[in-house]
Amino acid sequence: MEKEMQADVGEADGAIGSHAALAEVTGDAEAADRDTAIPPEEEVNLKREDEDVGEDAVVPLEGRSVSKGGRRAAVLKRGLAALSLFVVGIGMLMSLKPIRMMLIDVIAGFLPDDFGSKELKVPEMSPVSMRDLIKCEGQFKSSVSDFKSSWEKASPRVKEAFIKYFVPSGKDNQDLPVDPLALYTKHINAMLETPRPDGKDARGLQEHKFNLLLLNAICSTAAGNIKRLGAMEELHARTGVPVPVLGLGKRIDLPAICSTAAGNIKRLGLMEELHARTGVPVPVLGLGKRIDLPPLTELLDQEDDGKTVAEFLKDFGVTVKLKGETSKVPKQVADSLRDLMHESELVAGCMSEAPIQFHSFFKFHNLLQKNIPANYYPKVNIRSSGEVFDVGLFVLDSMLDARSRDEVQKVRSFLSNTIARQWCTRRAADFVSEQQAYVTYTFERELERKKRFLSKRSSEGGSVDPESLQAIARFVV
Repeated sequence: MEKEMQADVGEADGAIGSHAALAEVTGDAEAADRDTAIPPEEEVNLKREDEDVGEDAVVPLEGRSVSKGGRRAAVLKRGLAALSLFVVGIGMLMSLKPIRMMLIDVIAGFLPDDFGSKELKVPEMSPVSMRDLIKCEGQFKSSVSDFKSSWEKASPRVKEAFIKYFVPSGKDNQDLPVDPLALYTKHINAMLETPRPDGKDARGLQEHKFNLLLLNAICSTAAGNIKRLGAMEELHARTGVPVPVLGLGKRIDLPAICSTAAGNIKRLGLMEELHARTGVPVPVLGLGKRIDLPPLTELLDQEDDGKTVAEFLKDFGVTVKLKGETSKVPKQVADSLRDLMHESELVAGCMSEAPIQFHSFFKFHNLLQKNIPANYYPKVNIRSSGEVFDVGLFVLDSMLDARSRDEVQKVRSFLSNTIARQWCTRRAADFVSEQQAYVTYTFERELERKKRFLSKRSSEGGSVDPESLQAIARFVV
């Protein structure tokens, strides 16, 4: 009988889940009730004075009396078992969609009408005064001047790179504007010619400030990107380091043995994904012939005349304290890594420019909090052109809401935390490979995402004018 009972409990346990406590309590109680023989002379020990043993009483084995604490413990175990069954039952009911929806409706009926309204409230633009508007106009004019000055000073190579990576274009660089300065100037002049709204027009003041903040962020971001492209050109002229985004220099090739670490380098995977996704040759820009470093065995022989990690990091203003003997890396490898890290900082700066310049834009819309639903982003009229700017479409596709970390700071952290702790010839060669991939394919990857933005909108039945602020804002990021 005991074996049969245990089998039944096992089946129940399998059906319910992991409620072993219920099976244990049920099994002990039934076994004691059915199989334990109690001598008549000890039966008195099972009763309290003037009280009969009920069917739910816990019967002690071998005729031992039950203390008050023991009875409470037994009752508690039975209570927990019942609670477990109740929870399982509720879970099974909630797994059924009709039951779940009915319960939600019932609960909602007892809640006040404004319950949760604060959490679900769509962010609104902040109130605007005429003084705020005049201040924004001054900032806008300053950013316009900076953009035009940066463009005029840029070399033809820098302008070509800016057009390719930061000006709206379709697949295969279709619809490239002949003069991007004219594209920007069209929107700038339209904004400057738009009269200020009446001081009592609250919505008009908000929309006008929105227009100013948007164009201010676009011009500031564009100016910053042009300057960094120019700095990359100067870096190449000074050091000879390859600058793929400008088509300058030759690629640094590493010893074949270093390719064994490629699987652990995330950035190298980007180039494979780009090729698999587009089928175009990678890299897109002509990088010329490769510069062959000596084999790793030869590099190891050059370590004595190489650089320590302290000497390497000194170029970046990072100081480390050396303890005892330290590894050295051949000068050729260390210098290549140094130049590539400087270039990586400039590339990362372009990635970080937009989140910095668009901060005031987000703050004005109360969009600095995270995890805002897509349909909660506003759509705002552009007073100068009649265009409707979809803030959500811009923010979510450019992933500006996710770019909270400073890309430049990530590069600096890589210097002080990763390179500094793994300074040796083999790892330095791996770092050269990683940074070469980063500076070569980061802009290419972003460009493909921008082009998909335009093509995806067209395939969904909508369209984005390549000369609209919607397209310009997306491409400048």
